[in-house]
Amino acid sequence: MRTASGDIPVLETPRLTLRAFRLGDLDGFMAIYADAEHARFVSRVPDRSAAFEKMSALIGHWQLRGFGRFAVVEKATGHFLGHCGASQLDDAREPELNYAFAPHAAGKGFATEAVRHVLGWLYAEKGWTTAISEINPQNQPSRALAQRLGAVPDGVRDAGFAILDIWRYPAPDVFLNNQTSATAN
Repeated sequence: MRTASGDIPVLETPRLTLRAFRLGDLDGFMAIYADAEHARFVSRVPDRSAAFEKMSALIGHWQLRGFGRFAVVEKATGHFLGHCGASQLDDAREPELNYAFAPHAAGKGFATEAVRHVLGWLYAEKGWTTAISEINPQNQPSRALAQRLGAVPDGVRDAGFAILDIWRYPAPDVFLNNQTSATAN
């Protein structure tokens, strides 16, 4: 595993590179949060300055927690596709697996490939014993992705701006064994 940008590792899948954000990712990052459909489920980023601040905060999370979100880049083209990784607010009871991808990446399996790899890494390398995603009940693509990775509903949380469904992923041994079995077939 290579590292770049301090202690943020570089992970690779067959089609993707997951790495630290770079300044050159800003336009692609901003486009995700400017998309009206996506903005229904996350906070909208109104301009370039706000996008820069949000991206910078995601980078800073690595320093505070030792984990965070990766920029997801397609190897074949070098295009920024989105981001995935983990976060944990100071008052959160447990860390959360997060992801957001550009509309042009939809339907190609990039999100599933990236999130599956990051969750395996969090379990195997960071020692996580549990993982959740908090998902707006109306966000069907995110719900479907969580289900593809074996997550099941596990309650709700009032986030203030919305009531979010909590999706719990399989325990590390189950998840990692399923990934090994899928790779062997």
